[in-house]
Amino acid sequence: TVCLFSDDAADLYQLGTEQLEQGKFAEALATFQAALQVYQTNGDRLRQSDTLDRIGNGYDALGQYANAFTVYQQSAAIRQAVGDRQGESETLTNLGITNIRIGQFNPAITHLEQAWTLYQSLGQGERSWLRPEPRAGLILSNLALAYDKVENYPQSLQFAKQGLAQYRRGRDRQGEAIALNRVGQAYLKLGNLAKAQLYLEKAKTLTEQEANPPGLAQSLQSLGDLAAQKGQTAIALQRYQQAQALWQQLRQPAEEGSSFNAIGKLWLDTAQPEKAIAALESGVALWESLRPGLTDQDKISITNIQAHTYNLLQKALVATEQPEAALAISERGRARAFAELLVHRLSLRGQQPHPPNGSSWPLGETVLTPLAAPLTVDQIRTLAQTQAVTLVEYSLVGDALYIWVIQPTGMIHFRQQPLNDKGLGEQVQAHRTALGIPGRGIAFEAIASPPQSQQHPLHDLYQLLIEPIAPLLPSSPDRPVIIIPHRELFLVPFAALPDTSLPDSKMLIDHHALLFAPAISVISNPNDPAPNSPSPDAFPLTSTEHPSALVVGNPAMPIDPTTGVRLNSLAGAEREALAIAPLLSTTSLIGTDATKTVVLKSLPDVAIAHFATHGLLDDFGTDIPGALALAPTEEDQGFQTAAEIADVPLKAQLVVLSACDTGRGRITGDGVVGLSRAFLTAGVDQVIVSLWSVDDDSTAALMTEFYRQLQTGEEVAIALRHAMLATRHQYPRPSDWAAFSLFSR
Repeated sequence: TVCLFSDDAADLYQLGTEQLEQGKFAEALATFQAALQVYQTNGDRLRQSDTLDRIGNGYDALGQYANAFTVYQQSAAIRQAVGDRQGESETLTNLGITNIRIGQFNPAITHLEQAWTLYQSLGQGERSWLRPEPRAGLILSNLALAYDKVENYPQSLQFAKQGLAQYRRGRDRQGEAIALNRVGQAYLKLGNLAKAQLYLEKAKTLTEQEANPPGLAQSLQSLGDLAAQKGQTAIALQRYQQAQALWQQLRQPAEEGSSFNAIGKLWLDTAQPEKAIAALESGVALWESLRPGLTDQDKISITNIQAHTYNLLQKALVATEQPEAALAISERGRARAFAELLVHRLSLRGQQPHPPNGSSWPLGETVLTPLAAPLTVDQIRTLAQTQAVTLVEYSLVGDALYIWVIQPTGMIHFRQQPLNDKGLGEQVQAHRTALGIPGRGIAFEAIASPPQSQQHPLHDLYQLLIEPIAPLLPSSPDRPVIIIPHRELFLVPFAALPDTSLPDSKMLIDHHALLFAPAISVISNPNDPAPNSPSPDAFPLTSTEHPSALVVGNPAMPIDPTTGVRLNSLAGAEREALAIAPLLSTTSLIGTDATKTVVLKSLPDVAIAHFATHGLLDDFGTDIPGALALAPTEEDQGFQTAAEIADVPLKAQLVVLSACDTGRGRITGDGVVGLSRAFLTAGVDQVIVSLWSVDDDSTAALMTEFYRQLQTGEEVAIALRHAMLATRHQYPRPSDWAAFSLFSR
């Protein structure tokens, strides 16, 4: 039993609180750590959790979000164990705030709404038991911010006004200033500039009266946004620069990065790209200082929220005729979390990623190196030269598409394409619909033939994506082209893009073997095996000494958790597996034999794995979309999730996911987060995935031909190309043969 009125570390706690309020975050962390040791020695769990929250506040202010999450979670566990509902509400609020910092807006809303529900359930006495100031305003104000980030501005305004009322009721002047700013921001986003100015000016005046530097910095930033929207460039620039200077003094890198981003955009909008470059490079440096220690998912989130800065910097560099420098920034802003996770996984396995030259690979040297260094332009040239491949990188920047082609000679070519008023995402989806995408094992009514003017529904995508660079691509179809898509372009069936300028409307697959990757920085040689893997000459297609391949086809189907209905059986997938297994000198797992337990036992040791089954886009609560359907048992429901796959160390050279939508997932700045990424980060060299629900019969024909081609010694990309061409003769619709893409690391 601990007496609530006995506090052996009260002076330390008070000193740490003052240091936090003064912006002395490092000093505050040391002080609170000392207080925490006292509370741990005394067994005072209530004050332990409260002190952990204050430590988290310090880490959060310093941009050390991984540390903040850790201590908040420790605090939450203690609060739940001792039944401290008030404290639990406070910790959930802190978690929500840190979620916002790294761009996890929906989790932020979840945590903050839980905190608000818990707060409302407390009695009045409980609400003021340990900490006298009201928590309601803080929760509501941050809910307003989170809804602003997901562009739900009416909801943001509602919560902002509720938060303002709570702060005023509690006579919390600093909180009132925050809420006034939130209300003003909501009105600004809703286009009511008069009301926005009224609230934002009130917020600024209040922060000045209360000597509240963080509040003043935020007010200045918002007033800069207002002036920019009004076209008052000079005023906007002054406000942003004042905010940036304050954030720098307060050592809050995330907020300072936002100010630099706003300054850079303003310089770009006023046709001063040289000045924009300086500001945006400062912003990029600050963003990257936040990465150490974050989890893979957190790095993905922080990449998404900061992508705007990378795009603006690319635009500024192109405007100053520095397209090669823009390529380096394009790489710097994508798939960094993927590259870092890959380095870490390979290091744990005693491997190193393939270097682009004979010395060192710039993604990190040991498991102790937590971050992946971005590739330089010279390293990108060297990669293309040493691997004798053509690299094509796309970047969607505002109303333009940037395309870089890096040839095997090391020459870098740049093309810029304007985008029409129709969103590219809508355009890609319209083309997929026009193709008439069937569903694997599902009856599909073919769409009527399009009008004559629309006979080639993918031709305008060819004109946008391929026509400007076609002369730069290799003349031999046996020389691979590695495509680095961006955002919606991950959903484009590049193989089927037709060149209607030719008499016979040749498609891209007629001319080129295609591979894909989320970034140049994650590519190893597509023709060479990873360390400790068999060489191409010993590609284990005919080994009889031991099973070196895993083939799964038409498992006894589990129940779809989203519908409660059992998934339909796939007779074509079963025929596919039975035909492929002898080519790989193994037997196929069919029906009730294809359980998760059996698959997980075999998967880590095989060189090739082939799955002919259903693929789902559900994340099963793991935040990583994607799962393969396997036979259910008493121990499990029968789904192998992407999250589970990512945690299994694999050494396979090739995994083929002959299932529906296995190439889809959550499209982020880090590429497509789903099954393909899970297998690659688990250690697989190459993964074949599908972009839509594939047809049973045509897929069986394509895959059987693919393995026949591999038996002749063809490289994977070339074997897939030949299989597509052969299948097209029998099944001419692109929807029947063009779904599959080969991703490589």
